[in-house]
Amino acid sequence: MKKQLLVLATSTTLFLASCGGGNKEGATQTIDSTKETSGATLLADEGPKYDKNAIDPKAAVTEITLKATGASMAEMKYDQSTLTVPVGNTIKLTFISQATDPSMPHNWVLIRKGSLERIAQKGIEAGIDKNYIPKDDDILVFGNLLKPGEKEEIIFPAPPAGEYQYVCTYPGHSQKMQGVFIVK
Repeated sequence: MKKQLLVLATSTTLFLASCGGGNKEGATQTIDSTKETSGATLLADEGPKYDKNAIDPKAAVTEITLKATGASMAEMKYDQSTLTVPVGNTIKLTFISQATDPSMPHNWVLIRKGSLERIAQKGIEAGIDKNYIPKDDDILVFGNLLKPGEKEEIIFPAPPAGEYQYVCTYPGHSQKMQGVFIVK
């Protein structure tokens, strides 16, 4: 019996040791930011690391005004479908809700390319208490849920060079309210 327990314990220890146990403290991982990914799941560790609060005070500022327009579900849209900014700049995005129907709030959420459908679904699940903004590593920057006539400024450093997407995560809006955010 003791021999069987010893064999079982040794086997279990060898099995667990061979699994590796994940990242070791101090270990580094090289990420190929040029690799293409497919599918809706794009994990944050598959792309360049980004800190929305790491604003360089010496960086040039690119100012953008983006408007949410339309008086109905059929008419709603962002007034620009593509936003292009220089790499290394600080972005000052003025987001304006020009909706006229009080039941048409909008937000602006910058996400990693390829995650739009998943983020939109998770936004619905997050609910009104979280302004339809889920906690997800593929969300880089987001603003508040604006009522008609409201505006806000969202200030953030441009993400690394590449193509991203932006979307309104209010339920039912993501199919029409989306765009491409290019950093070059």
